[in-house]
Amino acid sequence: MCLKCIKSSLTLFIFIGAINCFGQFTSYRKQRTFLIHLEQEKLFNERIFLLSQMNEPSSSTIINLERAWTFHALGKLELSKNNYEQVPFDSVFHYNFHSDYLSLLYKEGELTKIRNLLNLPTVKGKEGIENFNLGLSFLALKFSVEQAGSMDIPDNMKEVYKKNLSIQKKSPALAGIYSAVIPGLGKAYYGKKKEALNAFAASLIFGLQAYESYIKAGLGSARFIIFGTGFSFFYLSNIYGAISGLIKSKKDWRKQLYYEVGYRYYNTNQVVHPAYN
Repeated sequence: MCLKCIKSSLTLFIFIGAINCFGQFTSYRKQRTFLIHLEQEKLFNERIFLLSQMNEPSSSTIINLERAWTFHALGKLELSKNNYEQVPFDSVFHYNFHSDYLSLLYKEGELTKIRNLLNLPTVKGKEGIENFNLGLSFLALKFSVEQAGSMDIPDNMKEVYKKNLSIQKKSPALAGIYSAVIPGLGKAYYGKKKEALNAFAASLIFGLQAYESYIKAGLGSARFIIFGTGFSFFYLSNIYGAISGLIKSKKDWRKQLYYEVGYRYYNTNQVVHPAYN
């Protein structure tokens, strides 16, 4: 631990000890400057320790927000969420509060809860709320390629969104059927052209070898058994690969879109302090 951290920690413990000796809780209003200092030094454990000594009904909202933010900074998401939920969402119209709380829910994948909160009558139309709704609309693929292209979003996000529009409509069952008809066609169906060509070439080679073995040596020959087994293996694995590959591609592109939306609209790349402007 650095010298500055040790000094801040000792100051905090001496401060708390003095409070406990007098049997009094510290006041949030009086200690706000010290809390800012702890935040600037990134002494989040010490912040929680100090905030835990506060028990003021008149400042309960801001104290809960402070605890929630600090737990979020510590990566203790469940404790952070518990403190946020002690504050009615529609009673605090502070952009930073909404941003941090919603980003926390977003990290946890609680999109339904986010949608319900944004639809509260007292929350609709508040400044900044439209951006959160916009993010959900992107995840729901509500915009056309043209609409997304005209929006003020990064080019890489437009590309990821466009790819999702295309691939999420593809059917794994159809990919399997295509591959059963023509090996490799299922992968070409969702854009894997190089893999499709390789699958077709491998199946063609084993298929021709198996056919030639059957014509020249018959069903019971070792040669036919080897090449026939190889062809069957490549044929069936190609069908399975087309289905599983499309499912994986859907998940991967969805995950990438989830990241892009979170980075732009839900501040998942940083923790936003709710109290300081």
